[in-house]
Amino acid sequence: MRPDLQRDPDALDRAAARLDDVVVDLRAAGAAGPTGDHGVDALRIADELESLAGTARCCAATARAADEMSAAAFRTEPRR
Repeated sequence: MRPDLQRDPDALDRAAARLDDVVVDLRAAGAAGPTGDHGVDALRIADELESLAGTARCCAATARAADEMSAAAFRTEPRR
């Protein structure tokens, strides 16, 4: 992911949603498609992408919390 997007919670949420879409497609293809190694590989990739989507959501929540804490600190800082 581009460095400028790593702290953008909305971009992280969009990336997680796109990964979720790919996971659904891979699982559907694995279920309807080949039952050999390719089907197993598709399901493994889906599992990894699902994990990445969860990590992106966690990073988005962390970035939002950090932004909120920074904003609160600025609000409480006395003005000069």
